[in-house]
This record gives sequence, C-alpha cells and structure tokens, in this order.
Amino acid sequence: MSQVFDLKIEPHAKLLLLVLADYANDEGKCWPSLSQLIKKTNLSKSSVIRKLCEFNKKGLLIKEGQTANNGANIANSYLLQLNKLPGVVQTQPPGVMETQASVPMTRASVTDDFYSYIDPSTNHQQDLCRDESRRINPEVAKKKKELREDAKKVIEFLNEKTGRNYRPVETNLKLIEARLKSGATMQDCKCVIARKARIWASDEKMEPYLRPATLFNATKFEQYLGELGVTDE
Repeated sequence: MSQVFDLKIEPHAKLLLLVLADYANDEGKCWPSLSQLIKKTNLSKSSVIRKLCEFNKKGLLIKEGQTANNGANIANSYLLQLNKLPGVVQTQPPGVMETQASVPMTRASVTDDFYSYIDPSTNHQQDLCRDESRRINPEVAKKKKELREDAKKVIEFLNEKTGRNYRPVETNLKLIEARLKSGATMQDCKCVIARKARIWASDEKMEPYLRPATLFNATKFEQYLGELGVTDE
C-alpha cells in the first residue's frame, strides 16, 4: 500500500488504488465488487469504471475473470502490478494517468474479456471501457436524429403518393437512411417515389412494388435515381 502513496496521480485515482490495495492479499490479488468500490471511495459508478480502465491500460492492474465449475462468469479479481512500476508518475489533469515505466496499451491489445465486468454482489454484467467508447458525440446524435426525421418524412410521402400505410418502423427507416447516408437527398427519394408512383400505379403487375423494400434497395434505388429527368413515353 505504501507504493500507492508514492504515486503522483490525481486524488480520486489514488483513493481507488488505495482501496484496491487494502482489499489485496500478499500477492496483490483482490476480489472487491463494483458496489464495494463505490461505497469505499464515495465515487460515482462511472468514475470507478473509468479509472479501472485507466489502471488496466497503464499496467497498474490486471483484471482476471472468475468462473464457476459450469464455466459461467461469477466474479472478477484484480491483480495489482505496483511492484512492476518504479513509482515515477507524472502529475496529470484529473482522470489522466501517465507512467514512464508502463507501456500504453492500444484498444486492440486489450482483450474483450476485460470489458465484461460481473459485479459479484448483484451478478449483473457491467461495462467498463465500452461505457466510454459508446458515449455519443452530441453533434453525431443530432445528425442521427435529423436523418431519422428525414426518413420518416419520406415514408409519409410514400404513403401519400400510394394511398398505403407503411409504418416508420426500423426495417423501413434503415433502408431510407442508408440511401441518405450514401449521398441521396430527401428530395431525391421523393422524386423517385413520385416517378415510380406515376408509372407503376396503373400497372397491375408493378403496382405492388411501390414499397420501401423495392424502392430503396441499394442497387435498384441508384437505377431509379438515374432515371430521373427521363421522359416517359
């Protein structure tokens, strides 16, 4: 535990390491649950999870999964690696840790198993680093929402032109969103619908194909888009 006191890191990170060290046996191994770490440190769940990720990436600990006789995950243990560090750690802003002795681990070098955390107190799986990676940038979330709204408007236009009642469900919306992502505009989609509705509406054989699955099929849509501006005889 004395090695932790010598580390020059931000207070919350040091506190969590001290708690882990307090739980650890002579070999540096411990089995605290996520809820226990939260209670001992008085840190938020996201802070504890984030710092465990940082510790793993910097070589301060190794997470080891524990399994029952039937192979099911039941808990995790942590093996502290403080004895492998010379204790030379540069002071960084809160939440950031750097060591001169440890080799930074890339995302590819961290096994998927590390990200699966089983809290022994609840037996519920928790996400570690994936919680961070899954956070959506506000700008990305905004664009995703706008894309979904445009796709819904295209469905409404299709229903208006065909007299049908296609619902804005995931299956239909994803087809349209894919075309929008590939560079087509909402107006392009409406023009394709309008043209095909005009040509196929009176054709008993083709009329059933006035549907999202046909109109917004990747290959067929590009063909239909290329036909825009062509005069129908």
